[in-house]
Amino acid sequence: MQPGLKVLSASPLFKWVRQEMVSRYGEASSSGLWDQAAMLYEKLRETYKGDPKKVRFHTEKNIFIGVALYTTLMKEHPLDAMPIMQAGMKTGGLRAAKTLAKLMRLPGSSRLFIGFFPILCKKFFGQASGFQQKFYLTEKHSARMDILKCPYCKYCLELGCPELTPLFCENDDYVYGNVSGIRFTRTQTLGKGGDRCDFLMERY
Repeated sequence: MQPGLKVLSASPLFKWVRQEMVSRYGEASSSGLWDQAAMLYEKLRETYKGDPKKVRFHTEKNIFIGVALYTTLMKEHPLDAMPIMQAGMKTGGLRAAKTLAKLMRLPGSSRLFIGFFPILCKKFFGQASGFQQKFYLTEKHSARMDILKCPYCKYCLELGCPELTPLFCENDDYVYGNVSGIRFTRTQTLGKGGDRCDFLMERY
C-alpha cells in the first residue's frame, strides 16, 4: 500500500468521506478516486516537507487529506464534491463527539476540561503550529480563547480551495457542541469570513 493510501485510510475523520463516495459511486469507482487523492496527498506532503514539524501535524493529518479528496472530487464529480465532503466530515465530527461525550460522563470531567483546554490549545494550536492566539484569563467555570491566524485558512487558500475551510470550522461545532456539562459558544470563524475564531467554553 502506498503511503498516501495508508494515511487516508487510517484517518478517523476522512474515512467517512470514503463511505459517502461508496454510497454514491460504488466500491470500484470510489477506490479509483481514493487512489487519485492519495497520489495528490503524497505530492502535497512532498512539496511542503520543509514546513515545521508542528505545522505538518495539521497539514499531513487533516488539511492535505481534505484538499486532496476535495480536489479529486471536484475534477471528477464537481457537483457532488462539496456535499460529499460536508456529509463525510460531519459524520466524522459527530463520531468524535460521541467519544468525547463518554469521557465527559466521568466525575469531575467538566472541571478538568476547563482547566486543560488552554493548556492543550497552547500545545497543539500555538504559534509553532502556525496559529496565532489570544488567551483570556481562565476562570473557575470558563475558558476563552481567540484564534487570529490559522493554517487551515492559509493552506486551503494557497491550494485553491478556500471554500473547504469552513468544513474544518464546523468540525469544532460537531465535536464540542453537545458535550454534557460544557457549553461551547462561538460567534465567528476566520474560515467563514470573521476576523477571529472565538472559543468560549463554560461549565454548567
